[in-house]
Amino acid sequence: MKDKSSFKFPKALLNQIEECSNGGYTLFVFDSNGTPIIYSNSETVPHAYAMQYFMDNYVKGLEAQNIEMALNAIQEDEGDETP
Repeated sequence: MKDKSSFKFPKALLNQIEECSNGGYTLFVFDSNGTPIIYSNSETVPHAYAMQYFMDNYVKGLEAQNIEMALNAIQEDEGDETP
């Protein structure tokens, strides 16, 4: 079995992702220790800015969803209490 700690994302695969990306990509992965690794490439500065803007809005959307789920859980807990 191959040692996971020595794994590096294959450059050939990143090249294939780039060919299919229509301007750029950002890839988040975890190494064998659970440390995030980010691979990113963009053809132009406007592509990089557009990707950054999208990622920022994506994270804000996830945060909003998590807040909504937490509030719903709190409301359900309060509804379960009997006076």
